Amino acid sequence: MSSERWERITCGEYEERLSIMGDHGFVYSSLTDLGGEFGEPIIETQWARDDDPDNPILKGVRHPALNGEGPDRSPCEHYFNMPKGGSR
Repeated sequence: MSSERWERITCGEYEERLSIMGDHGFVYSSLTDLGGEFGEPIIETQWARDDDPDNPILKGVRHPALNGEGPDRSPCEHYFNMPKGGSR
């Protein structure tokens, strides 16, 4: 059973948390499908910290236009992985 509990945060909160991680943050996983080969075009990036490398804590999702040609299809989404019993 997963202990992940993704909670939606604002763009500003996402940027602030990335900034706080600084050099201790790294891309944990990434998915880019601009051509929509596996469904709607998407860019998803999960971030972790080097002091807890197996637990992603931030996730950013973009919904680009097909092949990245034009504006995004819908607003970006940002999430913070809340620890069990934790608070923002």
